[in-house]
Order: sequence, then C-alpha cells, then structure tokens
Amino acid sequence: MNNNTQLATASALAAGGLRSPAPNEWRKFYLYPIQFLSVAAAATATGSLQFQNDAPFFTLQIVGSAYTVATPPALVANPSVLVNIIDSGSNFPLTASPVNLDQMSGTAQLPYVLPMPYMFNRNSTVTFQVTNNYNATLNIYIVLGGYKKFTATAGYDASSLAINTGPSAIGPSAIG
Repeated sequence: MNNNTQLATASALAAGGLRSPAPNEWRKFYLYPIQFLSVAAAATATGSLQFQNDAPFFTLQIVGSAYTVATPPALVANPSVLVNIIDSGSNFPLTASPVNLDQMSGTAQLPYVLPMPYMFNRNSTVTFQVTNNYNATLNIYIVLGGYKKFTATAGYDASSLAINTGPSAIGPSAIG
C-alpha cells in the first residue's frame, strides 16, 4: 500500500466511514435499537423500526437483552422470551416461527453475527413481536448492528457523507 492509499484510507476511517471497493460507494456503521418496556409475564408486545430514507441498511449483528423492572434493574441471564421478526417492506419473515431471544441474538460482549448481511431497503419497516414467557415483567431490548451503504450519484454532494473525497484527501494538505 503506498502513502497516498494509506492517507485516503486513514481519512475515511477517521471520518467514521469506509470507502467500499466500488466507486462512489461508502459504508457507515449504524445501530437501530428497539425497546419493549414493561412486558408482563405471559404477555406479547409488538413494535416496529422505521429505517431511514438516506440509504439501505445492512444488518450484520443482533444484540438482545432483558432486564427486570425492579429497582435497580437486573439483567436476566436466560430470559424465556420468544421473538418473531418480519421485514414489512418485503413481507419476508426472518424467522420461520418465534425464536428464543438467546438463540437469535447475542450479548453486547458477544453479538450474534449473521451468516451473511441482511439488507433492509430505504424507508422500509421491520416488525418485532416479543412474547415474555419469563415469570416476571421485563424490559426487552434488541439492537440491529450493521452499516448504511451510501451511493454517490452525479451532482451528489459527497461531503454530506463526512468523508473528504477531494484531491486534498491524498495530497500534502491532508497531512496537516
């Protein structure tokens, strides 16, 4: 790797994004969280995430946790919580039937990594249904981790991607 390539890569990383191999494409790390508060024992709750319109979102990881509603809240190590996920934009279920939270998500220390990225279209919706089979009321949290994939088109201002793509990104002025 030559110095110009290293500077351009460092500039992109410092700006919080990665330039993908394809011209005019950028990937930015992003998290979409959803929470279900005070789900009673034996109750079911439904919630939706609306994906933003700026770029498609590629899910790479799923993290989930459940806490008691006691003060202070306590993390439940093996909650009996079933989760069903449907990509409402394509009407595609991501699970054949409800799956235990522990089996479809990891923890913050060890997230569940999908075998391949799953793309949610711009402005689409994903619907979650959680069923609390634990013996107490729970707060349930699920986070989809991944990246947004931006594509620059003719006349598009790439500066909104927070990546310096001009000549200064690889020239002496990038060194400071």
